[in-house]
Amino acid sequence: MKNKILFYLGLLLIPFLNSCEEDGQDITQPPLYEATLADIVSLKFGPSSDDATSYFQYNVDVKTGNAYWAITDLEFDVNLILGEYTASDISKIEFYIFAEEKNGESYKYLGGDQGKLYTTINNPSESFLVSFSKDELADLFANDFSDNHNGDVLVDDVFELKWVITGKDESVKDTRTDCADFNCTYGFGTKVAYVDTWVGEFQYNWIDIGADTIKYSWAKVGTNPTGIVKFSQTNTDAKYDVDDLSMGGCYKISPGYVTYDATINQLNVFNYDSFLASKWELISITPTVLTVKWTYYYSQWYSEYGTIEIIRNDGLSWPAGLTIVNN
Repeated sequence: MKNKILFYLGLLLIPFLNSCEEDGQDITQPPLYEATLADIVSLKFGPSSDDATSYFQYNVDVKTGNAYWAITDLEFDVNLILGEYTASDISKIEFYIFAEEKNGESYKYLGGDQGKLYTTINNPSESFLVSFSKDELADLFANDFSDNHNGDVLVDDVFELKWVITGKDESVKDTRTDCADFNCTYGFGTKVAYVDTWVGEFQYNWIDIGADTIKYSWAKVGTNPTGIVKFSQTNTDAKYDVDDLSMGGCYKISPGYVTYDATINQLNVFNYDSFLASKWELISITPTVLTVKWTYYYSQWYSEYGTIEIIRNDGLSWPAGLTIVNN
C-alpha cells in the first residue's frame, strides 16, 4: 500500500517539474557578498606614549592666580587594523573634526554634517603619528564660534574626530556613517590644572664652585655639576620641603624647607639642621632660571660655596622681583 502512495505522488509532481523546465525557471542562489577593504580595515587611535596626554592643559597658579596654556599640542598614535589587507592597499586617510562650544547652559555643535578637514595622510604606513594644535583648531573654527567666544579655544570646548579611509579599490569608509564600534571616533578637550610655583622637581646647575666644595661635597659637584632638587607641598599651604638646600654642595644632604609670602613676593629659607645651615643669596632671576649663591655653616672657615642655577621647564615662571630671606 505504501508503494502505491509514493507512486501516485510521483505522478502528481511530474507536471510541475515539466512546467519549471519549460518556463526556464531554474532555482538559483544569490551571489555571495564580497567584502571590500572599507568593510574590513579600521584604525586604533590614542596618545602617542604613556607619558603623552590626550587633552590640552590650562594651568592656574594657586599662589599668584596667573593662568596660562601649558599644553597646546597633542600627538596621537594611529595603528591600522588591516585584516587580510596591507597598508599599501590604502590610498589615503582623511581626518575631520567637529567642535562643541559651551553656549550658556548648552553646547553648540560646529562642523556641519561632514566636519572640517584637518589633515590628510596619503599612502599611510601601518602606524603613524597625527598631531593637533590648539592654535590651528582655533583658526579652523574661527568663523564658526559664537560672537561671545573669544576666538581662541576655551577650556570648555570639546573636539570630536572622525576619519575617512579610501582604498585603492575606490571603496570608502566614513566612520561617522559606516562604523559602529569603539574605533570609529575620538574625542578630546582641555584639562584645567591647579599648579603651584613652588612645587616640582627642578634641574640645578653649578656655574661657580669653591675649591673645598669640590673637595668635600657629597654629590661631588666638581664632576657632577647638574642634578635635581625637589620642592614638595607640606600640610601647610605656605611651607614647602626641599630635599637638599645645598643641591649637593654640603658634605652630606642638607634638607630644609622654604615658605613663600605672595603678598610681599618673599621666599624664606629654613634649615632642619643648624650645622648644615644652607643660605641662599639671590644673584638673578628670569622666568625660567633662579640663580643663587650658596653658602653654609662651614663656609666661614672653608672655601665651601658656589653659584647655582635652579632651572624650571614646567611652563610656570619664577616670580619677578623676588626677594630671599634666610632664617
